[in-house]
Amino acid sequence: MNDSTAEPIPGHSPLRVLASPARKNKANNPYNSLLYDAMPAEVQTFEFATTPFDLQQWDIFHIHWPDLLLRHDKITRVHIRAWKLLRKIRSIQKRGGKVVWTAHNMEPHKMPLRHLALSLWRKILRSLDGVIYLNRQGREQLEALYPFLAQKPSAIIPHGHYIDAYPPCDTDPYQHLGIQPDKPNLLFFGKIRLHKGLSALLDAFNELEPGRANLIVAGQPGKEERLCTEDNPSFKRDNIKSLFRHIEDGEVSGLFQVADAVILPYLSILNSGTAILALSMRRPVVAPRIGSLPTLQQTYGENWIYLYDPPLDRNVIESVLTWLQSREDTALDLSPLDWEPIAQQTAAFYRQLLDTSADNTGKTPPAQAAVATGDNSTMKKNIKKILQNCLPGITAHYRAYQSLLLRRQSYLRLVGWLDSIRKGYPCDTDGSPLPWMNYAIIEVFKDRINKQQTVFEYGSGYSTLFFAERAKSIVAVEYDQYWFEHLNRKIPDNAELIYQPNDVDGDYCRTILRKPDKYDIVIVDGRDRVNCVKQAVQKLSDRGVILLDDSHRHEYAEGLRYAKSQGFKTLDFTGLKPLWHKPGRTTLIYRSDNCFDI
Repeated sequence: MNDSTAEPIPGHSPLRVLASPARKNKANNPYNSLLYDAMPAEVQTFEFATTPFDLQQWDIFHIHWPDLLLRHDKITRVHIRAWKLLRKIRSIQKRGGKVVWTAHNMEPHKMPLRHLALSLWRKILRSLDGVIYLNRQGREQLEALYPFLAQKPSAIIPHGHYIDAYPPCDTDPYQHLGIQPDKPNLLFFGKIRLHKGLSALLDAFNELEPGRANLIVAGQPGKEERLCTEDNPSFKRDNIKSLFRHIEDGEVSGLFQVADAVILPYLSILNSGTAILALSMRRPVVAPRIGSLPTLQQTYGENWIYLYDPPLDRNVIESVLTWLQSREDTALDLSPLDWEPIAQQTAAFYRQLLDTSADNTGKTPPAQAAVATGDNSTMKKNIKKILQNCLPGITAHYRAYQSLLLRRQSYLRLVGWLDSIRKGYPCDTDGSPLPWMNYAIIEVFKDRINKQQTVFEYGSGYSTLFFAERAKSIVAVEYDQYWFEHLNRKIPDNAELIYQPNDVDGDYCRTILRKPDKYDIVIVDGRDRVNCVKQAVQKLSDRGVILLDDSHRHEYAEGLRYAKSQGFKTLDFTGLKPLWHKPGRTTLIYRSDNCFDI
């Protein structure tokens, strides 16, 4: 871990910052515009755009939500967007600039092509030069999930407040919403996504006695959030009010004005800007004890932050209502979240990254020196070299293209790699689902798995459907609520899908211990893989095996060492994966007498 307090450093030359986003998301979330508007005068901020030829010199490329740049339901678009983003990152770094990420999220919240998105997410995080964490607990959780981040320079700079970010309400909000102030009003606010847990909140609220409290749901639902329609019976109740649309700035203050508390029933979260918004409006927050929310409670006290242990049910709502009756408004100092010092700390961290680079090299980076002096000799040599090798290179590339893609008996056609690219998910030539593992281990699965074997899988996906077709039964644990809902509609009768939020050395890796059975095959392809391997060893049948995917990652080496210490052997399978251009490795963890007869 390389952490910095990022104190302001005065008297420096101008900084050119390319931000994604800078201000274009202001209508949905003013966070970025508040941050960059408060920057020192010498920091010039520009909006990121994927222009094909950007020859400008950037000192900093500041990324906030990488998944927004990649989100699409077509695999070719995802690859193109990832290529453009990574090309921009490399281009800026080659010219001496630095790439910074503010760690708002642990991982993408909503990505249709989930496995591909997670792989690209890791690739983007590895390319960073520095990380800004919003709090210490968030940093600890991210570095536990992505150990390589601990080697990167970092700073802890808090999320700023939203005081005066929205205009005051000019109408009577109670009359506008058609509710009375004689009952407690709970507000669910923000874009409606599956990971925000509205479905569980509705179920819990429906169990309350009629007239006990009002629930206001305000926000734009996504395409997949089918529950958020006027046809849902919950929204026909008199005590549940819904505004399923974009909430205009002039309406925001009124919604918080009528709310006795803001309830945020997240299923998974790292940081919550909505919680900061609620505090900015002087409204208490109700949320689960996950992510960095405990840090928020420690900072502002139990009188402002009420945390419950999931799952959310009627008893939790009753406890919240009892708490609201007894709590009193106390002092709430949000001055540490003022934007000017936050912007100064951010600019100081930019300077630190650039100064560290200059100190390490002892001179101006070559790309900057070339631009400064107008020396184009290096560029001319490169162009000449490209022209000299142009025709032979084009010929070789065409021959490779013809051999691998056009011929009917090419490997990429026979294993279904091309079909996977076309369809956007890992599949065979006939469209049957495949695990997102290398083809070498897939062939072993096809040959060795039978209807007498039971499977447990960390990390569900198309592999769950693949194993369900071949094995006696499969139990899979999934941490992503969106993917859980999506896949649960597709699994057959011999498959069971369990939702368990992600954590480190906690309930997720121990899900297998809650099942009474022992398993012949355990697939470790989800989160917290080292601890999953350690728990899986306890639940193997006498001839059971474990498969650890992506075992080439150094952070998983501890899991392999542990397995060997328990008397297991390992065998690596390496090869191309569906939908991917790089080789992947899966390690078979086994004993001499095993169900694969290896």
